[in-house]
Amino acid sequence: NLLVNPDRLVLDLFGVGGEALPAVAVDDVIVEKIRSSPFDEQTMRLVFDLNASTGYRISPWPEGGLEVEFNYLLADLGLEIADGLAGLWLEISAEPEFRLVYLEDPDRLVIDLQNTTLIGSARNIPVEHDRIARLRASQHLPSTTRIVLDLLKPVAPLALQAEDSRFMLPLFAGSAAEAEAFLAELEPAEEQKAVEPVKKAAAGTGELAGLVIAVDPGHGGSDPGAIGHDGTFEKDIALAVSKFLGELLQKAGAQVVYTREKDVYVSIFERPELAIAAQADIYVSVHTNSHIKRGTARGTETLYRAGDQISQLLARSVQDELVKAITLIDRRIWPRDDLAVFNGSTIPAILVEVGFLDHPEEEILLKAEGFQRAAAEGIFHGVVRFFDEIKEAGGLGQ
Repeated sequence: NLLVNPDRLVLDLFGVGGEALPAVAVDDVIVEKIRSSPFDEQTMRLVFDLNASTGYRISPWPEGGLEVEFNYLLADLGLEIADGLAGLWLEISAEPEFRLVYLEDPDRLVIDLQNTTLIGSARNIPVEHDRIARLRASQHLPSTTRIVLDLLKPVAPLALQAEDSRFMLPLFAGSAAEAEAFLAELEPAEEQKAVEPVKKAAAGTGELAGLVIAVDPGHGGSDPGAIGHDGTFEKDIALAVSKFLGELLQKAGAQVVYTREKDVYVSIFERPELAIAAQADIYVSVHTNSHIKRGTARGTETLYRAGDQISQLLARSVQDELVKAITLIDRRIWPRDDLAVFNGSTIPAILVEVGFLDHPEEEILLKAEGFQRAAAEGIFHGVVRFFDEIKEAGGLGQ
């Protein structure tokens, strides 16, 4: 139970007896101290003394024990405007993972801070700016703080920056495509390759020999992604499918570079940089989907970089073969100009949403190893088909 006055989280561990353990002084932004006491002969009570009440998640460990993860604390936020340039500042306990969505009619930019609790009441702040009319923020879900910018003209978020005790999200005055072109002028292509390449799986002989393919398992570490009705984490499904996919690509002769190979957090801005450093030929990001009305949407879809015909061809090939392999509803392919994993490079790139984790029936499928392997095979066959079509057309033409 999450209690207030004072703020604390109380966990009762049933079937656990014994003496109280020594109190642990944490002195963290969120947790001040952890203490325990026997509640009865068969129950041990743990108390987390908190500096502020926040959301949390409890994850049992397969071999016994459990892990308690607390949301980030968003104490305050606002827009800072100087010389006509705007930036969204966040007074938050740690660097958050966020998702961006552009909506139309009316135009607005939605920023979902994952695993974040907004301290205090919802915000509704009018803004005097030629592109932004209003800033709104509220606790959209127990694990998600939603920030909405009501727009008069397009703005595009740039890379999140740490500034002393807060973070700043600069807002480019223009579309995502215009922001990408602006950044490309500032940073020559040679500088983009300064990131140390991550480990590549060895290449071999086969139909994909000589190609480098970046495989990006979505989310990871402190960012679980979507969460199913039975508590399944998107990050786990994405990693499993990605590893099966990597095995197939390697057997076909490709060099495979992973943005992560275990359950760790990797920034959405760092992921395309890793692909650039490895000189990848294509970039395939693996995810599962969710819907604002949980449990109502089903099927498979593939996103691609808007305005990029090569990425569109890759998306079409993978979507066709994946739907054929797993026989879920075909939700088509969709262009996107607001995803960091697309905007961070010019490598042909797609993001595959295998199925809806928040739909009970599809969650069961996504958890099954046989289905995960089938999904990997479908993506693999789509990649092979893509390169076959490219060869027939005379190459990538980049």
